[in-house]
Amino acid sequence: MTSNALSDYHVHTKWCGHATGEVYEYVEAAIARGLSEIGLSEHLPMPIPGDDKINLTDEEMDIFIREVDQARERYRGDITVKLGGECDYFPDEEELIDSIIRRYPFDYVIGSLHYLGDWGFDNERYMHVYDERCVMDIYREYFSTAVSAVRSGFFDIFGHIDVVKKFGHFPDEDYSHLHRELAQALSDQGMSFEINTAGKDKPVGEIYPSESLLCQLATLKVPATLGSDAHAPEQVGRYFDQAVRLLKKCGITGLARFDRRVRTVEPLS
Repeated sequence: MTSNALSDYHVHTKWCGHATGEVYEYVEAAIARGLSEIGLSEHLPMPIPGDDKINLTDEEMDIFIREVDQARERYRGDITVKLGGECDYFPDEEELIDSIIRRYPFDYVIGSLHYLGDWGFDNERYMHVYDERCVMDIYREYFSTAVSAVRSGFFDIFGHIDVVKKFGHFPDEDYSHLHRELAQALSDQGMSFEINTAGKDKPVGEIYPSESLLCQLATLKVPATLGSDAHAPEQVGRYFDQAVRLLKKCGITGLARFDRRVRTVEPLS
């Protein structure tokens, strides 16, 4: 059973094309879980490499926002419903990213990485590339791009912060300095990070981020949000009890909430 003080800020719906369930079904699942807030956070309508259906179209985004607004009114008094967005960061598309984010009345925007160049590194169809490249080089590129995403200033939260480990690939050499650099960038930018529980159900079998990175974030007092990365209503709030234990173990003391992109930080109890 999750605490009624917790929020799930990373939830997808049928609109992204690789999830199932209506907006209201996710909201009702969050109520059943005893959550105090749910944030619906679909992929923004921007071009991405490949032909997978991931991002919403402009028209779908408009419908999605209307449905979130309707759910906010329908369930007022039962739970707080937030409008979020998830946006992939591409270093060469900063002007486009900025213009898309500004179109919509988000409560928060999650910045994330799913691509390094044209390579969808978290897509199982392309995971063979890990065997063709030096894993340490992949990690360097991932964390360098993540730092650039943070320093862009476009985002409120960094999502599934070390998702590069999704398929269980880790460098043979120490990479803790990459964690330190990303944690420092988040602290400098005044951003929050997401503890994302979806990793428990991926080949790596662990929450994003790792304990090592969490400890770096705790040292710099970077606040967290919780996200299930749900792609079906029954996944809302999954493993949040484990996530809270991990946050406390690593010394994270603050949970962030957002309203119209204004952050407040509450103590993790």
